[in-house]
Amino acid sequence: WLTTFDVLSTRGGDQTLFVTGELFGRLAGFRESMVIMEEYDLLKRARALGHRNLLLPGKTLVSARKYERHSWMRVQLANIRAMAMWRLGFGAEAIREKYECALRAGISDLP
Repeated sequence: WLTTFDVLSTRGGDQTLFVTGELFGRLAGFRESMVIMEEYDLLKRARALGHRNLLLPGKTLVSARKYERHSWMRVQLANIRAMAMWRLGFGAEAIREKYECALRAGISDLP
């Protein structure tokens, strides 16, 4: 439901992004240093060039493995933490480490 809103924090992950080859080239593609949050980084740079609507309309079938393995709430809390860290300027490796830790241990168990 949240993905229906045009807010950057709801635009990545399990969605179908459509970027033309020309725009992808202008953005210099995904940054290799981004081991997590790469879609948000790409979308943020696209928005800076005036491109906002890069989602294909309709529904997309995605794997539920992560949710089945970790629970809906744990995944959502890990996602919120990752987004907050990204917005605060943390590096991709630090975000990935905390994200994986949050999925393993639960968000409340993190320092």
